[in-house]
Amino acid sequence: FFDPKPEAAREGTAIRNSLVQTTWSPGCFFIEKRVNKYRLDNHKVPIDIRAATFDDYQNTETIPLVSDSVAASFQKVCQLIAEHVRIVFRYKLASLVLNFKIDKNDKI
Repeated sequence: FFDPKPEAAREGTAIRNSLVQTTWSPGCFFIEKRVNKYRLDNHKVPIDIRAATFDDYQNTETIPLVSDSVAASFQKVCQLIAEHVRIVFRYKLASLVLNFKIDKNDKI
């Protein structure tokens, strides 16, 4: 476990759980980031609700990723993983869904 990246908020810096999910296939790539609406340190809300991302659309919001270079770097990682699976296991993936966390230093 590592510290999540702080998100800008109206009242200072809030630490909210977030997750980037990619869906990759040889001819298509989709990327989405979901951020929980509740701060991780808000103890009035149960931990399963504060920590949820893609499994709870009611308490999360989709954040657009505006940088083409960021999307391209995620796509490259997906391609490298698919290629690794093809070489090591001799299995060509038709599609791949991966979840990524971004730490406070903007590292995947």
